[in-house]
Amino acid sequence: MKKTSKIAAGIVSFLIVFVPLSDGLLNIYYRFFPPSLDSQRHAIIIGNWNTKYSYSGNGVTFSLNGVDTYFSNGKYNFHGQTTISGGTGDDVISLTSITDAAGTWDLFGKDLTITQNDIKSSPLKIVLNGKDLDPNFVEEITHKKMPDISSGMANGKSQSYKILSYNDRAIELEVINPYGENFKTTITRK
Repeated sequence: MKKTSKIAAGIVSFLIVFVPLSDGLLNIYYRFFPPSLDSQRHAIIIGNWNTKYSYSGNGVTFSLNGVDTYFSNGKYNFHGQTTISGGTGDDVISLTSITDAAGTWDLFGKDLTITQNDIKSSPLKIVLNGKDLDPNFVEEITHKKMPDISSGMANGKSQSYKILSYNDRAIELEVINPYGENFKTTITRK
């Protein structure tokens, strides 16, 4: 019995010294060698987010309204509507398309970058000088296929965002706009 008590006392003494010491050593280690950025992938961004914003540049306005889905493996999907509009005075045209996109994302601190690897779109409606036109009808009378967003966008194109504030329901972002002024938008959890 005395031998068992000595062993138990030895184990307890060892744990009393070892646990705080190992905790201190691990804290020092992680201070100099922080966890990889991949550990941030399951932080605030994972899930489905309602996304809606628009920006203008060079007389053209691009609008986006849909759902972004961010996965823990660094992939993302978008499904929704995109609209490109432009013109002056009475000559205004807009093309709205159903759009699906897929790519990757990275989160470095408060910098979110998405890279688009593939995009598909299908024209939904055209508005010319305030009049709705059926894209199929326009294709029939012009004998030309309607342009789609994927034909004008390079694979691998990236977009950067700065996370300004967040909680579990909403993230306020500054969109880094390469074609004009940066702007703010808020995405909300679906």
